[in-house]
Amino acid sequence: MAEWSNALVLKTSVLQGTGGSNPSFSATNINNYMKKSKIIDRDRQLTTRERLATRIGYLGAGLLIAAQWTLEPGLFVIGFTCVTIQVTVRRQWNLVILQLNGLAAWTVHFINQLNSQ
Repeated sequence: MAEWSNALVLKTSVLQGTGGSNPSFSATNINNYMKKSKIIDRDRQLTTRERLATRIGYLGAGLLIAAQWTLEPGLFVIGFTCVTIQVTVRRQWNLVILQLNGLAAWTVHFINQLNSQ
């Protein structure tokens, strides 16, 4: 059994702003709103098309990593194409623009390399 002085010290050492183990009312409301409005939908299963696009995107990411070590334009072109497929299926339009920019730049570089040989 704890002594009276120890129990008092332990009880008074908890900060007032912690709120205990329960989340605050506003945090609970935000979580419920996001679930209801489908902003966060962790229970949704990916469609076959989305799963295939994700795998193609992983392949593209691997090719882009390899391309940065070899500076081989063909790897960049294929890698950007694969990742563009993934972000298009996911409707991540800002990343689509980014991928198309990289694809265009490395395609030009690839064509220039072919012409110089």
